[in-house]
Amino acid sequence: MTLKFIKTKSILSIEGILGIALGTGFLTEIRFWGLIGFPEMLMIFAILLLVLKSHNRIFYYENNFFFLPKLYLIISTFIILPIVTLISQFNGVPGIHVEDILVFMLNILLFYFLVEALKKDLDFRTVVIFALISFGLALFIGQMFFGKHILFWHQAEQYKIGSGPHGILVLLEGYSGGRYTGGATDPNQMAFYLLGLLFLASFYLKKFWFIILFVMFFLLGKKTGSDGFMLGAVCIGVFYILMQFIYIKILPLRINLIIFGLIFLSLFIYTDLLTYIIDYIKSGDESGYRAKLLETSFEVIRNNPIIGLGAGAFVGESILQGKEAHNTFLDLAMMFGILFPTIIYLIFTTFIINSFLNKQYFSSATLIGFMALSVTHFVARHFIFWVILAFVVSKLLESKKSFDNKKIDNLIIKKLEG
Repeated sequence: MTLKFIKTKSILSIEGILGIALGTGFLTEIRFWGLIGFPEMLMIFAILLLVLKSHNRIFYYENNFFFLPKLYLIISTFIILPIVTLISQFNGVPGIHVEDILVFMLNILLFYFLVEALKKDLDFRTVVIFALISFGLALFIGQMFFGKHILFWHQAEQYKIGSGPHGILVLLEGYSGGRYTGGATDPNQMAFYLLGLLFLASFYLKKFWFIILFVMFFLLGKKTGSDGFMLGAVCIGVFYILMQFIYIKILPLRINLIIFGLIFLSLFIYTDLLTYIIDYIKSGDESGYRAKLLETSFEVIRNNPIIGLGAGAFVGESILQGKEAHNTFLDLAMMFGILFPTIIYLIFTTFIINSFLNKQYFSSATLIGFMALSVTHFVARHFIFWVILAFVVSKLLESKKSFDNKKIDNLIIKKLEG
């Protein structure tokens, strides 16, 4: 079926170019000019084709939930972000990345015009198939030419053997071994695309093949040593089990949510899960590092809640200057203000609830997993984040249109019966 499909769609179509760019996006080792490499050039070309396809809808008004958020994201990126960035640079704010202005402008263009193309005739199934095929090929190429393992040192840990005054303190220290990068400059970048592509594939693969893909991606993600990936993968498994096997369909949604809450509360009480989460927040890459990033990012957001500080990384303290919060929500809030990421994550949450109610459990669970990853690393510089957001918005618009059509049909039926 795949071979027949490839014959019917040109690799030079918008779907082909967009899919290949998406599947190779993790190959950040092959960037040859700053942030630009082969995948980025392909994506810029895809954005140009999308703009040409829907250029007449730039100032198009629609009476739906998407219009105001869309308008806000565009104004924030194309008007407010450059102005605030220049003001921050003039005021000597450390951590300014002027080049990120262009990155976010391109990402917003991708997001907006992809939504418009999906509302028309863009075959996104084709995009996903090209993305999965090119991802597999990119893994092979990346392993051949750029595949490597990088070492990350762990902080020494102290353990006590025995109890009382005769207990012996043992100091253990060492490194984690290797973290697979396979063509990415950072193993977490591969993790972004593993979970992102898994979410998109959940709409087009049958259950058996999706589980096979999940297992393959899980094994590969485990090799990257990405804490965010493991958190996301666990969330996918846990929430899928809750939705598929524990959700009691004859009970109201509110009661089921209470049951889910009691299950999580039990896990916190009777296991070491809460301790693990607290230790993870405190340590991260090294002792106190992630906790300090979160603490300083909250301070930046508190001081600049409306429009942020512009393009850059602003965790504040001298030893952390130039670093991000390692949290997509917080990093976007520091750049654009708190409303910007709130809109995005409300859209994600709405989709999760909508797909759950429509019994699309794999899709709902994988988006939860991707969101979990996104709050442990900054994903929004990568175009897969905006492709997923565009796809989610298009699905919500499609669902609303279907719902409105059903309401009209029911109204017509009632009038005919009356």
